[in-house]
Amino acid sequence: MIFHTSRTVWPIALITILTTLAAPVVVPLYFYNQLMDGAYIHWQGDVIAIPIFNYWLFHFPLSMVLLWRGLYKYGGLVPIYAWDAKRKLRSVGWTLAFLWTILADVGMIEQATNVPPLHPEIALFFVMHIYAMALLRAAAIGVSKQTGSIVQASGTDAHNGRPTSVT
Repeated sequence: MIFHTSRTVWPIALITILTTLAAPVVVPLYFYNQLMDGAYIHWQGDVIAIPIFNYWLFHFPLSMVLLWRGLYKYGGLVPIYAWDAKRKLRSVGWTLAFLWTILADVGMIEQATNVPPLHPEIALFFVMHIYAMALLRAAAIGVSKQTGSIVQASGTDAHNGRPTSVT
């Protein structure tokens, strides 16, 4: 089974813009709720501030770059696991950017599901954010400028089924 993104950019844009722009708001709200619920003592401000500023300074800017690049280069029907064999360095770079952005998301999922009081809605939000980042990663590297076709792992063009030069 091959998982592709949508034909049009609108569903992808809606999901990715909403989750990417809401994430820097959700992170401090989560920690504020944890503080108010008694999970942290008021003098443990650094325990709360470090993950918030870590997200704002290191993960959110890269998420914005991935958002811009993914929506700008979106070609439609891109496989989620897209890889451009002709531009391997670009594929590696966008995959590393994707992995770096989801590190904070995985940490927030772990935090929201393991530190009482539990917040499964926060975990669900960051699962959606991981999915949005996966869509953006695929869109950022899925369309080859040289061939104008979508490069799949199977080595066939997604539009007409002809073999491509993927090895």
